[in-house]
Amino acid sequence: MSRHPIDLRLGGRLRELRERRGLSIATACRRLGVDRGQFRRYEAAEDRICPATLLDLSRILKVDVLDFFEAASCDGVPPSGRDAADGT
Repeated sequence: MSRHPIDLRLGGRLRELRERRGLSIATACRRLGVDRGQFRRYEAAEDRICPATLLDLSRILKVDVLDFFEAASCDGVPPSGRDAADGT
């Protein structure tokens, strides 16, 4: 299964924000209530992060949910989910 660019971006930002906060994977897992393998799959974008989990992660990392999308530059992902060709 091919990973969508936004999933790759979210996983990368999760790792970046976690490391910036000095939070270990073990601590993040315990706070989120998932095992190490699941957390690594989130960071590697092997599993999609659902909106509720993203909200939980933002609280654990003490960041705004939008921080996961900061400076997002995902080829093929038009701003606001709009189709660039037809402007909708």
